[in-house]
Amino acid sequence: MSVARRGLSASLVSLLVVGCPSHPVPDGVATDTGPLSEAEAEAAPATIEPSSPPPTVADATPTEDDGETPERVPWPPTELPLSLMATLAGEGGDARATIRDGDSGTVATYRPGDKIRDGVHVLAVEDGVVELERDGEVEYLSMSSGTLELSATDAFYPDLADDLALPDDMSDAIVLPEGVEYTIKTAGTAWGTPRTIGRLRDAIRAYARSTDGEPKVHIGDLSLREGGLFPPHVSHRGGRDVDIGYVLTGPQADDRRFISAHAGNLDVERTWALLSALLDTKAVKYVFVDYDIQRLLYDHVVTTEGGAVADRLLQFPRGRRASHGVLRHWKGHRNHFHVRFER
Repeated sequence: MSVARRGLSASLVSLLVVGCPSHPVPDGVATDTGPLSEAEAEAAPATIEPSSPPPTVADATPTEDDGETPERVPWPPTELPLSLMATLAGEGGDARATIRDGDSGTVATYRPGDKIRDGVHVLAVEDGVVELERDGEVEYLSMSSGTLELSATDAFYPDLADDLALPDDMSDAIVLPEGVEYTIKTAGTAWGTPRTIGRLRDAIRAYARSTDGEPKVHIGDLSLREGGLFPPHVSHRGGRDVDIGYVLTGPQADDRRFISAHAGNLDVERTWALLSALLDTKAVKYVFVDYDIQRLLYDHVVTTEGGAVADRLLQFPRGRRASHGVLRHWKGHRNHFHVRFER
């Protein structure tokens, strides 16, 4: 699949990635004829055709008051493994740039002031070029003159773009209080909208009733008190995102840390009971769950809920790139899942 860089839609450019620490974009891009299967995705990774080279970024260096035009001195191009995929110029916070980080496979949209990685921030977004601050020095990132090949683990979910681009509002935020059915990793990062907090507590109570309250649910980050940028998260800005640990078996079940889940330690029945309680609030927009963990849940859902429910809720087995289901793969979610509530 080839997509002209300049032809990326504004809705895609404005897509705000909602993952958690190291939240690469999920690995699936749908074509006009439907989403790729997993085998097709592996065999034929997507490519993005280059556009013409963008104008050179330059720093206006003032000269003496001699009436002459200031000399323009170009900043060096960044040597970081970053690829600029699209830009949407605008004033201040309205500007956007979609950037792929080659190290992590993350494809995310950034505003001026956003942190891309440690020591690297976006200074400004212009047409076809982004100004970066890296450890106090200014560099630029421009559209490549070559072809950018997307990995089979890279993808966009364009059907989620409208929700992801909603403005953040934490004016009435409240903190998640302590509860007997759950633990909170950090109280200072457990702020959410009243509706999010209410729905979350209702779901946890329902889960606790169905499982005799054991083990407790392990809650991670929501948002900061005032909302906004929350490094290293790309989302968690508006009080609607919640990180929750998978329910594990044995001694790990009571560990407050997020521990990677796998076939040997995942409590499939209780994890699905927790996810079901959240989905039963009828207020969940999507849940990011690692694709291999969806695989572990799938048979249980088919057996207990029926094939139609599994087909409607899970992305599996359509492939990691499929824009389908409430549960979607997003790399970086092996040790917890990420819930986005509706407004």
